[in-house]
Amino acid sequence: MSSKTNQTLQPSIKNAQDLIGKLCDSRFAYFDNKAQMYKYKLRPVLIIGVEKEKLPCDITVFPVSKVSRSENIHKDFDYPLTQEYHSSLNLKYDPSYVRVHKVTTIHSKDISFNYTNSCLNTEYPQVLSEIVEKFHEFSGSLF
Repeated sequence: MSSKTNQTLQPSIKNAQDLIGKLCDSRFAYFDNKAQMYKYKLRPVLIIGVEKEKLPCDITVFPVSKVSRSENIHKDFDYPLTQEYHSSLNLKYDPSYVRVHKVTTIHSKDISFNYTNSCLNTEYPQVLSEIVEKFHEFSGSLF
């Protein structure tokens, strides 16, 4: 995603706080073992926090992923989003999992605001509440 495209979109967002609860696409780095190098992919993220009221800034997210191997699904902290119950999210994979135990901070320049899947605050407030509860449970288990 080009920074020029993102720069034109960011000024239209009045308050970065309005992004909390939205699913957006983000550029994520990953290590390709075969190529022995870092590459990037777009993946959805759930925005849970922002550093400042205005963009650009750091944004705290939960990654949203398909989990190919069932043994990698954390029974307590991977929240499933399914086509059956969350059809308006338009996620690419069914199911997709909100990875509550993989909280990550990324810069707003790495998020595409021109394609927003959904806002859990308005479309699925109970789901967002359950995800927040799971995060409190997870963060309370640290240290």
